Order: sequence, then structure tokens, then C-alpha cells
Amino acid sequence: MAETAESTLSTLGDMVARLRARGDHEAVVEIRDGACHPITSADLAGRIYAVAAALRRDGLEAGEVVGVCGPPSANWIAAALGIIVAGGVWLSIDEQPTYPLSELLADAGCRQVFTTADLAERFAFLAERGGRTRDLDDPTDGIGMADAAGLPALDPSAPAVIYFTSGTTGKPKGFHLTHRNLVASITMVEATGLATARDRALVPLPLHHVYASITGTITGLTCGTTIILPEALTGPGIREAFQAANPTMLVAVPRLYETLTEGILGRVLHGGLLTRLTMGNAMKLSMWTRRRFGWRLGRVLMAPVRRRLGPSLKVMVSGGAHLREETFYALEALGFTVLSGWGLSETSSVFSVNQIGARKDGSAGRPLGDGEVRITQPNEDGIGEIEVRGSVVTSGYLNNEQANRDSFTEDGWFKTGDRGIVDPDGFIFIRGRLKELIILSGGENVNPEMVETAYLESERIEEIGVLEYDGQLVALVRPNRESLRGDGSSQLRVAMRVALTEIGRTLASHHRLAGFELTDEPLPRTRLGKLQRFKLPERYAAAKARGGVSEEGGAGLTGKDFGDPESAKAFALVRARFPDRRLERDTSLFVDLGMDSFDWMNLVVEAEDGLGIAIDSERMHEVDTIDDFITLCTTSPNAAAKGKASGRYDAERWTRPLGPFGRFFNRFFITLNRWFWRWWLRLSVEGAENLPSGAATITPNHVSDIDAFVTSAALPPSVARRAAWAGTPSRLFNSAVMRGFSRLARIFPVEDRRPDEAVANARRVLDRGDVQLWYPEGWRSPDGTLMDFSTGIGRLIIETGTVVVPAHIDGTFAAMPRGRRWPRRVRTTVRFGQPVTGRDLLGREPEKGDEQAIADALKARVAALVPDGTESG
Repeated sequence: MAETAESTLSTLGDMVARLRARGDHEAVVEIRDGACHPITSADLAGRIYAVAAALRRDGLEAGEVVGVCGPPSANWIAAALGIIVAGGVWLSIDEQPTYPLSELLADAGCRQVFTTADLAERFAFLAERGGRTRDLDDPTDGIGMADAAGLPALDPSAPAVIYFTSGTTGKPKGFHLTHRNLVASITMVEATGLATARDRALVPLPLHHVYASITGTITGLTCGTTIILPEALTGPGIREAFQAANPTMLVAVPRLYETLTEGILGRVLHGGLLTRLTMGNAMKLSMWTRRRFGWRLGRVLMAPVRRRLGPSLKVMVSGGAHLREETFYALEALGFTVLSGWGLSETSSVFSVNQIGARKDGSAGRPLGDGEVRITQPNEDGIGEIEVRGSVVTSGYLNNEQANRDSFTEDGWFKTGDRGIVDPDGFIFIRGRLKELIILSGGENVNPEMVETAYLESERIEEIGVLEYDGQLVALVRPNRESLRGDGSSQLRVAMRVALTEIGRTLASHHRLAGFELTDEPLPRTRLGKLQRFKLPERYAAAKARGGVSEEGGAGLTGKDFGDPESAKAFALVRARFPDRRLERDTSLFVDLGMDSFDWMNLVVEAEDGLGIAIDSERMHEVDTIDDFITLCTTSPNAAAKGKASGRYDAERWTRPLGPFGRFFNRFFITLNRWFWRWWLRLSVEGAENLPSGAATITPNHVSDIDAFVTSAALPPSVARRAAWAGTPSRLFNSAVMRGFSRLARIFPVEDRRPDEAVANARRVLDRGDVQLWYPEGWRSPDGTLMDFSTGIGRLIIETGTVVVPAHIDGTFAAMPRGRRWPRRVRTTVRFGQPVTGRDLLGREPEKGDEQAIADALKARVAALVPDGTESG
């Protein structure tokens, strides 16, 4: 059937009539088993009318509330619109509710629900109330197809749908949207020309939310746009929909766009050499020119990348939450047109939107239709609460007069709770939520979303939720395990502190975190990706109490869960170390259980001794979770049959005495190094008389990449020539030149997860009567303050009985902090304390198990060398 002239809408009944008039035009495409299953406009309208007929047959009363709960499908749409055209009120229900369904349905006055067989049990309570469930897989109840005959005339002012707020701050609040509200929203978007009958819109969202159902689906159907529904709302399901249905438009939320961008950029910027040289550099150029000049070079330069995602995809529409600036520019640099909008559920989803030819970067667009906006109680920057009014705004909340008083002004404006500004051209810029504003004990106002955006610049952070806890600004952080694993360190809490402090140094003082806790669980969010901040304090306290481990209580994994005895034995080694912790196969030994490098090595030794295996040290870096450890143990060869696997680096080679040429170079380097740093940093040395003439271990603090050079320059030449150092292989041994330099400079390689090599090499140095330089913090301090000392130094003291000289470097952090390529001229001092032994530190002879106590006592000795009691680096 040919498409007829578009009729004027006054109710959603008119919208369904328009749909029916489009005949064979594709209305919806469902993706099932990787294939497209189209439903024509006439077919969908027929289903809608059949649902309405079935409801009327069963005695549906005017204004009666009927719910819909299930995965996205054409039947879902038919059930929702069928309720409305039958004269009822459609209640939109989340498949994964965060609040008891019985209470929400009671608030709405709902006694009937369309749902699937899998979800029907959740609504068993309806029978007790004289209600029922209806089959969402066959919402027409056998009628099949019908027309509008016998259906009632609809009142534009009557309620059409009930939604509940997403519950980001507690119990969701229900509210009506009338036919007039919805028609206003639909026609305002239609007037922009954004969606047409030539478009195919992929909507990978749960349809219970107003943005997905009204803006993404019903508005699209009204405009003649074909709606594509993926089989599953997962990464693979969405990719399948792209490949099968070839959409021209994507309607999604910021969280999905962030995930999409990360995946694309990860492949482009971190792929093979050829990819990095071609597409990687093209992406960087496109990004720079888009930000700097507004040019859209990505349309040409990044065409190959876009073709792999979706060859016809041109426009990305973002709503439901604020789209981060870096995500916006990344998508634009790829050549897509990104149109972000703003609105709340209570404003029928869309209130303002950027349009092609009328948009501003970073804005939420201008109000549509008769929408008006004003800013109340603006601060000195013009930022205040955004209040709106217009035909898309709800008339109020259900059974909640207090919420109505709180949300509506006496003169009829709706208080959105969002903070922002409106520029002279009428574009709205969102600056966070008023209710989410954190007021610290000093009176400072903190927008947590802005702080989170800043900290998410670090690749080591997967998610972060900022909150106030005990009067301080803190955060619950989910680490990016892949990024941290790539750093080559098992000291993951230290790595996170470094990452957070590096970002914090760029922020205003009241935006810097005073503390953080780690979690391996995704942060609590709504189905559309909004952070549920009211849940963060409880999550933070729980993570703090259990050291960042996410657990529900109970024993978790046990030896009986393994089918073979060798796996059970390997698991028993972990269980013995953590008898009171809940353990699962995917529990991280490092993030979740807090193991450091020496804990890890002890576990490896126990596995080799207890299981009679030889673990290849080359494979140790593959291990993160308990399951990884068990796999390592069960696939390692028998020790008796094959012997111990050798490490990558020959420790003896790197620590043996230098030959004549090596000694000459070493003396030359020490002389040049000593002269340069004493001149450039005006280096002064205190306590050099405390350095013993024989074997000793010097333990400076670590704040900069130049610490080793400066410490060497502070040593008397006779001591410097006898000094040996440990270095990270990935930084100092990754080329022939660097390996040669390291050998002549007496630097030996130590991998982070093979700390036994560090102790063994240090023992060789000390046994020859030489001096070992050891940085007990492991990591460079991100802010110049003294970090915790690891247990490695305690183990070294216990096993060798070495004399230790505590040392403190003051000035190198200011001279060359992280990220700086050349040191500033800053006066620097190196102080050497009195030499001590393990007995001096503990007041008794140290023994195995005292590693941490020794490390803590030594840290106190180093801290005591700071002249004014502060730590500056």
C-alpha cells in the first residue's frame, strides 16, 4: 500500500492509524538467529488493534492500568500501544527492577501485566489481588489481526502511560504522561526532520524507559523510520544487528557510546604497527582538526573504520544522560554526526536537542516546540537550577503530593534538578545534578560527575563513583585490569593511588580525592547507565571493611567444585592463605585479595614444593585470577621430570664483576653523573659519614625517574663504584643499547612478579662486600609523599642480615615529577641516616613473618630524615 499524506496527530490512536496507512513499509525489524525478520506497518498496526480488541473483549475499563514487562520486540510495542488505543493506560515496567514490583504496581493501580513465560512468576502476586498476567509472546490472545472498529475515541488530555523514574536516588516515583504530552514530544522531533521514512534506526535499549520507548521507538514509527531491535542488548547482539540490518541511525545512551568508542579506539590506536601508522595517525589528525577547527576530516580519513561498524550508519543520537566531551569528539572524529539532547522522563524524554545545522559542541541543544527554560539562583558563573515548562512536561507524580510540592513552582515551572546555563543563543549546557552536589565540611561545592570525568582520563580506571564519606571526598574505583596488567606490576593498589594522584594534581584542591576503595563489581547503575549514587556509601563502606573484595558472604568456591584432584590441590593453596574470604574462579589474586609481589612469589614456591611442579617464570605474568593460577599449576611440568624452568634473564650475568673496560666506563659514568647533578641540582649531601665501608643496603624514598642518578651522585665515588641497582626490564632492558648501558652501570633486571630474583641478586651483591640500592616503595610516589614500604625489604634483611642505611631524597619530585621530560633546576638534598640492622628496627632478632613489621619500622626511619616532618620529595 502506498504511503498516504501524513495526518495531524492529537492522540496516539492517530499515530497507529498513520502507521496502518503505510501498508507494506517496514515498521520494525527483529534480529533473530543473526537474520532480519521484518514486520510491516500494516502488520504491526493490525497487532496493536488486535491487542486492543482482546482487552476490550475482556472488559477493560476506560483509564484502567495495564503493565508491559519483557524484552524488546514487536509484540512489546503492540502490547503497549494496544493498551492505549483500547482506552487504557500503559504501565511501563523494567525487566530488572530495583524496587519491589508489588509496591510499584500497587502505586500505579495495576492488576494486569503483559509478560513472558520466563518472567510470569514475578507477577504471581497479581492473582491474590484479583488480577492476571497476559502472554506477551501472543499479546493478541489468538485474535491475530484486527482493525480500529469498535475502539473508543481517545481524549487528548487523558493519561496514556505511567512511567517510574529510574531510581538513581532511592524509591522510584510514578507519573502520568498524557496523549497531549506524548504527541507534543513526537511532533516536535518530527518537525526537526531528524528521522524520516528513509532511515533505519537501531535501538539497542530496554523499552521500559521513556527515552527508548517514546523517542527511540514510537517517534520513529510515527516518522516512518524503520526500528531495528537486536536479539540481545549485549555487545555481540548489537554487532549482529549492525551487520544484519545495516542501520543509518543509532539511538542509544552515553554508556553504550563510551563502550563503542573504547572498542574502536582500542583497535585503532593499539593495534598492529601498520594499523597504528595509518588509521591511528589518521584518527589523531581527525580528532585534532575536529576540536581545533571544527573540520570533519573523519568522514574521509576514517571511512574504512566506519564501514566495518556499519557502512550506512551516519547519525548517532544520544540521550538519557550526559554524553562526555571526549566521547563526543571521538565519535565525531570517526566521521559520525553526533546529536545529543536533554530531557527527563517527566518531560517526555526530549526537551532540547542539537539539530543538523543548529548545534553547539558540548551543549544539549535548544528547547523544541513550545518549551521554555529558565535558570534559578545562578552562581557567579551563571550556573543554577534548570526549570522548564511546556506541553511535554508531566502534570505531576502519582500519590506523592510532597514530590509535587518539591518539583513544581507556584507559577507552574518544573524543577528539573539539573544544574546548567543557557547561552545567548538559547543552547542549554548541563553542569550536573543539583541533588548530587556534594558539600564538603569546608563548604566547597563539588560536582561529582565533573570530578569523575576528570579521573576517567586515566586508562587504569574502568569506573569511578565519587561520594562524600566522613566529611571527605572519596571514590569507589573499579580498576581496568587489562591496563594494570600491561603496567607489569602486581602492586595494584599502589598503581591505582598513582593514577588517582596524577590526575588529582591537575584539579582544584577540593576536587582531589582524600581516599579511595577498590571493587571488582560494576558500579550500581540503572538500565540506561545512570549511576545510582544513593547506593555508593554502602558499597564504599563494604569495600573498605573487606579490603576491596566484592563478596556476598558464604564460602563461595570449594575444593569439591573441581573435577580433578590437581586443580583442587592448587585451589587449596589459595584457600589456606585466605580462609575467611569468599573465593570464586574469577577472584583476582591482586585486585581482590591484595597480594603483592612477595605474596605471589611465596604462593608460587608453595605450589612448586607442594605439587612437585616446575612453574615457568615466563608464564607468571599470565596470572590474574584464581582460575589462572590453577591453570598455571595444572599445566606446568613435573619438577622431577623436567626440572625448574629458567627465567628470562641470567641473574649471574648481570651481577658478576665488571671487566677492565666495564670498570673504566663505570668510573667515567660515575664521575660525569656526579659532576652534572651536583651542578644542575645544586646537590647537597648530609650524613655521608653514615655510609659503611663494607656491604650495606641503602634504602632511599622514590619520587622521580632521576632518583637513581641523584643518589649515585650523592655517594662518595668509592661507594658509588661498588653500588648495584635493580631495574624494570620493560624500561631498561628492551634494547641492545639499554642492556649494554645497564650492564656497565651495574643495573640488574628484576620482574615485578619474580621478587625472589631481586633478593637473590641483592644477596650476590652483598656477599661480595658491595652496596645494594633498594627502593622499598617500589613505585615512584605520585605526589612526593612517602608511600608504604613493601615486604621485600623485610625479606632481604631477614635472609641476608644486611646493614641498612635509610636515605631521603628531597627535591627531585619538584625537579622532575611524572610526565616531565627534563628536570628543572631545583635545589636538592640527599640525607643518609644512621645504619641499622633488623635487630635495631624490631628491638629483637628478626625472623620469618616479620617482613611487614621491618618494612614499617624502616619507613619510619626514612620519614625521620625529613627536616621539618613533612614529605616533599
